[in-house]
Amino acid sequence: MQNEYTNLIVIKHEINKRQGGGRNTGLRVAQGEYILFLDGDDCFVFDDVLKNFQDLMAIREDINVVHAFGYTSVPAKYCDILRGGFGRSLKIKYYDAEQFVEQIKFSAVWGNCYRRSFIMKNKLFFREHVVFEDTDWSLKAVYLAKTIGCLDYPYYGYRENDVSTTRRDGDIKVMMNNAQGAFAVYEYFSQLRDLSSTMRSLVMCRIKDCVVGYFFRIGRYKMADGRLFLEYLKNSGLLDVEYPKFRKIEKLKIWLIKYVPTILCGVLRFFTLSKRRVLSLLPKEF
Repeated sequence: MQNEYTNLIVIKHEINKRQGGGRNTGLRVAQGEYILFLDGDDCFVFDDVLKNFQDLMAIREDINVVHAFGYTSVPAKYCDILRGGFGRSLKIKYYDAEQFVEQIKFSAVWGNCYRRSFIMKNKLFFREHVVFEDTDWSLKAVYLAKTIGCLDYPYYGYRENDVSTTRRDGDIKVMMNNAQGAFAVYEYFSQLRDLSSTMRSLVMCRIKDCVVGYFFRIGRYKMADGRLFLEYLKNSGLLDVEYPKFRKIEKLKIWLIKYVPTILCGVLRFFTLSKRRVLSLLPKEF
């Protein structure tokens, strides 16, 4: 690839630092002002994506992050169809950090464009050797950017393969890294003294949704792995937080995770295996 693209720089790590290590190395050696992150199972749906982001960020110097709404989960062959429809003008909306966190329910590091000077000024680097390395990074960037530009069109194509994180659903290490990401968000935002009450509430609601979401996912893992994960949750302190907008059913789920983890693991594991068994007996065309 270096023979075809003269501006391509390949850097190899002696040990696997996962995405976080790769992103950090790229940030340190990059010389351009605009940064986009692209994982090995992804693609940009437009060839001129960087130029479009540059043009949009040049409109306002106070915009340090541009977010593209959503992403396309499509095979690579369909990306050409999307390129062919790029004749229209893009619309960009502007949000402050609170508006963004409230209205954009899902945001990761990919699909966004960042000013490198903004990243380096705020010393924004990723956690290494883990997956979900960008859980806390993305929210930190939004909070520090103050104003975020949002496009109304997906730039990002996801091409799932055998080594994609979404294919490792039964790996307890992935689940553990996910929880570590939630804790990293809590750790960072809970120590900010100038954080507005609105922003604090929005961030804590995101953490709460993440923790409560683990409830039914525990059944996907073996009993020993499930108990290990719940023990980590208990020790992290995430189960003891007084979250805002705490519904009774959410409180009940967290209480069960905290106080009867072994029974919970057994019940949910039985339910999951029973469901898989029933589905395996159904006709494929069902």
